[in-house]
Amino acid sequence: MLRFEKLDTYADIHVNGRLIGKCEDEHISHEFDVTDVLFSGENAVVIHFDSPITRTDGLPQRSGEFTAERLYTRRTQCTYGWDWVARLISCGISGNACVTEIEKDEVLVKSAYIYTKNIDEESAQVSADIEFTGNIPDRILTFTILSPEGKIVRSVQKYLGESFVHINLDVVSPKLWYPLGYGEQPIYAFEIRDGGNRVYSDTFGIRNVKIMQLPDEKGSLEEAKCREIKNTHYDFNAESSGFILKVNGKKILCQGANWVPCEPFYNGKTDSKITQALTLAAQAGLNMLRIWGGGTFETKHFYSECSRLGIMVTQDFLMACGHYPEDEDWFIDSLQREAEYAALHIRNQPCLMWWSGDNENAINGSDIQADYTGRRSAYRGIAPVLQKLDPMREFLPSSPYGGDRYASNTVGTTHNTQFLGNDIFPYILSGDVGSYREAWKKFRARFIAEEPQLGAVSVGSMRKFLCGDDIFADDDTMLRYHTKSNPRLSTHLFDISLTFAQRMLGEFISPADRNFKLRYLQYEWVRFTMEQLRREMWFCSGLIYWMYNDCWPAASGWALVDYYNKPKDAWYAFKRCAKNAVLSFDKAGGKIGLFVSNTGCGIKGADIRIAKVKGGSIREIDSFTVDVPAGQATEIYACADSLDNGEVLIAEMNADDLWDRTFFIDGALYIEKKEVHTEVLADECAVIVHADTYVHAVELEGETVFEDNCFSLLPGETRKIRYSANAPLEITAEAYTIKNSL
Repeated sequence: MLRFEKLDTYADIHVNGRLIGKCEDEHISHEFDVTDVLFSGENAVVIHFDSPITRTDGLPQRSGEFTAERLYTRRTQCTYGWDWVARLISCGISGNACVTEIEKDEVLVKSAYIYTKNIDEESAQVSADIEFTGNIPDRILTFTILSPEGKIVRSVQKYLGESFVHINLDVVSPKLWYPLGYGEQPIYAFEIRDGGNRVYSDTFGIRNVKIMQLPDEKGSLEEAKCREIKNTHYDFNAESSGFILKVNGKKILCQGANWVPCEPFYNGKTDSKITQALTLAAQAGLNMLRIWGGGTFETKHFYSECSRLGIMVTQDFLMACGHYPEDEDWFIDSLQREAEYAALHIRNQPCLMWWSGDNENAINGSDIQADYTGRRSAYRGIAPVLQKLDPMREFLPSSPYGGDRYASNTVGTTHNTQFLGNDIFPYILSGDVGSYREAWKKFRARFIAEEPQLGAVSVGSMRKFLCGDDIFADDDTMLRYHTKSNPRLSTHLFDISLTFAQRMLGEFISPADRNFKLRYLQYEWVRFTMEQLRREMWFCSGLIYWMYNDCWPAASGWALVDYYNKPKDAWYAFKRCAKNAVLSFDKAGGKIGLFVSNTGCGIKGADIRIAKVKGGSIREIDSFTVDVPAGQATEIYACADSLDNGEVLIAEMNADDLWDRTFFIDGALYIEKKEVHTEVLADECAVIVHADTYVHAVELEGETVFEDNCFSLLPGETRKIRYSANAPLEITAEAYTIKNSL
């Protein structure tokens, strides 16, 4: 058997001059029987590729974002160009290729579906559906579950006489798999042995998953909130409902981002880059990745790493932002093959929470419509295959999904990116944005599968593809050139960032000041939207940012981690806000309320301190001790709405090894440069930072990951910030304070 992991995309495969098969789909693997065409000794494999562009010449035009020719071609859609990556259309061999020799009486496992059937106080019942292929040998096989430590948990023998075997194995005192922040991630193994030979092995986790969508009670606070935020353009729901993910009976607050391919072309180093990116995600407390429909089915390594780290995955099928030829049988056939490939490839992974049919094709659809864009793809192409191969998981026909229409924000999941052109960007460009924290309250929803935010990468990363004269020039031409945009937008994305940064943080006084504010803009954007999520739990049960990673070297854009796997400022904001217990202020009804949101265990005796800070002075206005309940957001303090110009309201929480600090100011967050005292302790991999007066944001820069960044310092405060390093580093610091606070 000659097997190709991926071929991109239109290809004729020849072995020793004979055509043995064709490929027209990059998303799946391809396998060919070459028994009758191989010679003893050297053999020649020749693959002829056609251009993906010329293959669609002359086909009827279809509507879609960015380009239309991609809609006919089953290959990675974002390579045609998107608002975060250049147009990079390729052809060739992608991934591994191998020849496998199969013995006549060898046991061949075509697939094995391993799933948790149920869990109760006595045991977890693990089921396996195994399909065999080829000549079924006459023998007894051994089926075994191995513990995370490699010890035999259960083992049964069964006579193999047919091509299908179903077994149930009870695991006593099971170790359950939980998402990051909610428990451990034990990984079991399932093996099939033919005598002493292992003929199959895969890993799995024991867990149950449920998506709870309870209707809001009439007169409830949730129903009132939904009436307040209802978007009349998309939302025609007569009643509202929640969207809460539960794993092993625990409600999970999903805090994450969208994943796109981390390289424009797969190469031998991609898996190591994936591990580094996912490790950073886990360090930041990111517990969910949505694999976006314009990307790809990732490598098995990716899903295994997510399972190991406790990062939940939702997987789109590979269509995005377009009207695909779903009325044509060849297209539905392609989707069925892709659904089979994806199910067999991913379904045993405990990290996978649910499937989605596409990205944003069906935003105007609903479950009561006879027809809408994406319906035929979902229900005739994908759903029948998943019902057969992965019936234990939910399949949502699109992302977003839920209610009438699917893009509504009071039922199911929503994408706040869909409000960019009509609401968010016009607000940013309209003038005064001092009320940005209040303005974003209209973008609350029950589960946000795409939340926009923008910001620049570090100077260190920019230097890898730009010279210093371009980075620090008054003319921003090269920064703009290395920032993609959407041709449908009337304003370039770089100009959106420039405008929002200046109106939120103050006019630029130099190129260095501009660059800092473009970076810190994204920190603040993530901070205030995540704090809003934490106050709104469980009204909103998920916030998934657009996006986590970059596919190419960009000067500015949507990602939290840049192309070089270096965290941007926003990554540190995410890390702070994803902690178990987080403080936040909210202004409403003539008062400023202080909230604590706790996703972990209850906290006894948390010390709270509230103060007003301006320049070199700090004035404590209250301190108290409070118990913090588990799994909810609670208002613990309220004060009158009265802050002087340049005055900052600060709150701190101390409880055992947990510490948090948040702030509140009225209006825009105007900042200006401030000097701080720094000392690098290279032998300790640490930086000492001290400020005589209030500093709102200290940004440390170096080719490393800091334990904290963009943090504040109170008057007279000193902090020791550790960093990861394998070699001596050059570390610098920039600091800003609130303008008029000196």
